[in-house]
Amino acid sequence: MIIAGILLLIFVAWANSALNPYVLPFTIPTALYAVVFYAFGYLLKQSKALAVNNIIIVIVEALIVLLVAYFNGKVAMHRNIYGNPLLFFAGGIAGAFFIIHLSRYLSNLFKSNKLVCYLGANTLVICGFHLQTFSVIKAIVIYVLGLSLSVFSQKIGLNMLFSAVSILLCIPVIWFINRYLPFIAGKSNLKK
Repeated sequence: MIIAGILLLIFVAWANSALNPYVLPFTIPTALYAVVFYAFGYLLKQSKALAVNNIIIVIVEALIVLLVAYFNGKVAMHRNIYGNPLLFFAGGIAGAFFIIHLSRYLSNLFKSNKLVCYLGANTLVICGFHLQTFSVIKAIVIYVLGLSLSVFSQKIGLNMLFSAVSILLCIPVIWFINRYLPFIAGKSNLKK
């Protein structure tokens, strides 16, 4: 029954993006596509497919994601651009498997690394404040360095540096929240 519902949602989402010339409010078209992934996640949780922890599987999933991205082209859910719907869903599902399996593999690999454990334990704060740090970095790039933000376009190395600096800028915020406002991060007691 759930699979039939997922297939119906896929059809409705495709029909809307392919045949409907009007923009629907509240990003309904995006929600139609996104709820398919929620339903798929529910099915995954019920199965044993996520229990596999093998680097070969991680590599194969990464290759599938790269191939789908190459052949499907740009995807922008917020603008209702999906390319080929079958490739979109195949890439999304393969990407979900890839991220989950890669995370489990890296978790086993780095479980004794203090930096990785610290960042992992404070991911909620990083997720809550990284956009503010992006604004600070962009302001420095534009107003202090006098560069255009286009310097980041299509440059993976600069974007990785941008992300690393963003995480570094979150560390004082993490310290402050953990010390004085732990309830914001879901922790119950103040650190002394």
